[in-house]
Amino acid sequence: MFKDNSDPVLFASPALENANMTVLHCREVMERTGMTEEATRLTGLEVTDRGMAQVALEMLNSMKMRAEAEYARQIAVTSIQRALRS
Repeated sequence: MFKDNSDPVLFASPALENANMTVLHCREVMERTGMTEEATRLTGLEVTDRGMAQVALEMLNSMKMRAEAEYARQIAVTSIQRALRS
């Protein structure tokens, strides 16, 4: 599913691991729907700690999405917010 993230990564919590997966999913949806420039901004971003979660949240909130990708962005934002609250 996520072809360029095959290295094992240690996460500070399961919530951060889930947030990371939703960000990767969002990027993949953006690529499939033709939003390659926006998807490139998320390339290499790994939500492994609270600081990176905040960075990812700010990036996702600043992006304008097409309708086809908006649901994936909302899922990622919600997941990151939950990880930051945990």
